[in-house]
Amino acid sequence: MYKNPQIKKIALSGYTVFQPNSDDLVIEKSWKESIFPFILIFAFFILWYYGILSSTGNDDPNLLARIKHIMAEEPALIIFLIVPLFILLPILYKLSKKVFNKEKYFIDGTRGTIMKNSRLLTTFADIAKISITPQNSELIIELKNSEKISLIKSKNHTGLKRVADIISKLTKISISK
Repeated sequence: MYKNPQIKKIALSGYTVFQPNSDDLVIEKSWKESIFPFILIFAFFILWYYGILSSTGNDDPNLLARIKHIMAEEPALIIFLIVPLFILLPILYKLSKKVFNKEKYFIDGTRGTIMKNSRLLTTFADIAKISITPQNSELIIELKNSEKISLIKSKNHTGLKRVADIISKLTKISISK
């Protein structure tokens, strides 16, 4: 792969941040930090239900028949079938969005726009302020209509500050404390 020496990269865990030219900034969320928890929870989910459904003594290949057999033999086991669905499925859904849907912000200084996955989020004229929240180390762009866009969450405060400085230069809006 050809590497352009003009591209400035900023190291932030969980993100790829680079400036392809002096007028643009690209922020990509990395899927790598979410893949391990996703695989772990998915494997637990599969093993959990395999263990419950195979321990009933019913060798019927029909899943619904096994569930009916469990409800007839041990009605209390229904809790072990339903509760993980309500706890694990929302977590798996959130993690799968992080793993399979790549999130990419493009800040275009020439056009004065911020785009997310090729969709216009806002224009520079609509930005009220740029800030870094110290309590959860998050780079936020607040719009004039009070809507907030969270660009980056990272414990690397120096890297966040560098990205905020670049955004500030591109948008010509100072960073508020």
